Amino acid sequence: GNKPITKKLASYIKDWKFYDVDPDSVRIHSRINKLNMIYKSLQHDERIPSLDTDASEVEEVLQYWARRDENKFFEVSQELYNCLKIRLDILEDVEPTITVIEEDGKKIALSNMSDGTLRLIAYFIMLYESDVPTLIGIEEPERNFHPGILQDIASMIKRLSKRTQVIFTTHSSQLLDCFSPEEISSDISVILLSQKGEIGTKACLLDKLAENRDDFSDWMNDFGIGSAIYHSHLIEGVFAV
Repeated sequence: GNKPITKKLASYIKDWKFYDVDPDSVRIHSRINKLNMIYKSLQHDERIPSLDTDASEVEEVLQYWARRDENKFFEVSQELYNCLKIRLDILEDVEPTITVIEEDGKKIALSNMSDGTLRLIAYFIMLYESDVPTLIGIEEPERNFHPGILQDIASMIKRLSKRTQVIFTTHSSQLLDCFSPEEISSDISVILLSQKGEIGTKACLLDKLAENRDDFSDWMNDFGIGSAIYHSHLIEGVFAV
């Protein structure tokens, strides 16, 4: 209404984006996108695509970048090579198709890639999109990844947090171990949530817990953040209260 502060806050919140990347939606949208390419080529005002909530528009974004913003397409391709030793290419045919070039030179359609690869591409697109939301939420970014890739996922989250605020949910001790205790004390906050039956959900700020518990802080420094939360049993007493 006529309340300027409320209106400004509402506008700010509407800009937030929450992602739960769904590889199957990426594949389905890729097939639908191919059917619509001829129609889109006849339009003069081409829409600039961006990722939606389930990141289904991965191929559409990459096709647009390959034609209109080659630097971004190259950057995502280079990120993939650094991580998985694969590259992106665009096959110019009746309908342009994004392909993945493996180390042996074999080309595979993007829609035929594994769930983990499609998730990784979606995360790298988030890094290079021009219009960054004021807050980004990511649901369990560790899903479908080999533990050896989780360091790259953590690095992606850290880099993305330099552009905007990032919130992610996780049950992975290995992903949390990719963050250092020093980062928790300065740049990152970890909130532990525990359901307390009819009472509701109890929240605990990890860095505050570490300040008051030398044993917990020592465990984080020696074995990692995830290990301290999931394997030390030191937080059980906190949530039992």
